[in-house]
Amino acid sequence: MNACIRTIVFLIALSSLSCGSSDVVSGPKLVVSPSTIDLGVIGSYARAAYEVTLTNLGDSPVSIRNAAGSCKCLVTSTPTQLILPGTSATLSIEFDPTDVIGPYEEEITIEWCDDPARNIIIRVAADVQDTLHLSRRYFGLQATPVWHEDTNSIEISPLDLEAAFEVTEVLTPEYIVCTVEKGTDRNGNVSTLYFALTPEAAKLPIGVHRTRLVATTTDSRQSTIHIDAAVSVEPSIRVEPSTVYLSDVAPDRAYDFTVTVREAAGQLLRIASIESDFTGLEYAIEDSLDGEMKFVEFLLPSSELAQGRSGNIRLHGTETDGDLATIHLRVD
Repeated sequence: MNACIRTIVFLIALSSLSCGSSDVVSGPKLVVSPSTIDLGVIGSYARAAYEVTLTNLGDSPVSIRNAAGSCKCLVTSTPTQLILPGTSATLSIEFDPTDVIGPYEEEITIEWCDDPARNIIIRVAADVQDTLHLSRRYFGLQATPVWHEDTNSIEISPLDLEAAFEVTEVLTPEYIVCTVEKGTDRNGNVSTLYFALTPEAAKLPIGVHRTRLVATTTDSRQSTIHIDAAVSVEPSIRVEPSTVYLSDVAPDRAYDFTVTVREAAGQLLRIASIESDFTGLEYAIEDSLDGEMKFVEFLLPSSELAQGRSGNIRLHGTETDGDLATIHLRVD
């Protein structure tokens, strides 16, 4: 009898331990705060930034696989690091209301585990009102490794003719300077933003450099305006032709070709060296009689004339780092 009682008590104890262990949360558990973002009334040209906190309340690490908005106007910056148990990470959200007017409601879906039913939804709401007029939201400037001035402008004005409005500050990179001119026209207040290159633009490498400028205004609903800019840095010399095709090549014969190099007006750059993807390429540089252009004659050995071969020839100058110009060469 006593043995039976001990057996029953033992089984009850096991049952109690099992029930107690089922209350312990195992595995990852992700929560977000806040789960609803109300941006309130914002202007149609103002980009709003917001951050939410992702916290792991489980006992194993969490990895954010994806965080995507339901429309292109919501852009997220997903944390790449593992979220360890008991720690948090930040998810950055940017709302660009360029193509939105009126009430706005969209969602951001956070994928973090194998079960889609456990995806986390963040709801974003705003009331987008068209309060300002911009003549355009982007502009371009051109530069060369030898600095020269290039300017562009954008006009900003309030749609409400009676509204007080002023552009108080414009944040730009060191290679762009902005001058604000205040005035009025038939549409009311207007501020003209004049953009120009600084000598720092001559230090940029060849290519297109995109940046975003931030203008601060006195409009209560439009405290900041984002303006996109692109600075295209062109080579200081022009090469004709810039692409050379060699066809009907013979395996036992070297090929020669000539390109013309024209220096930009007012620049004293000269060709200091030439690099090539082709082994054994020879070249000779000759000035024109008026000194305004150079002729570069190239000789390509037969060993480099495999059909379908392509590569680049880079011209370097003495007054700047990097390439002045690139010649593309292809063997057909």
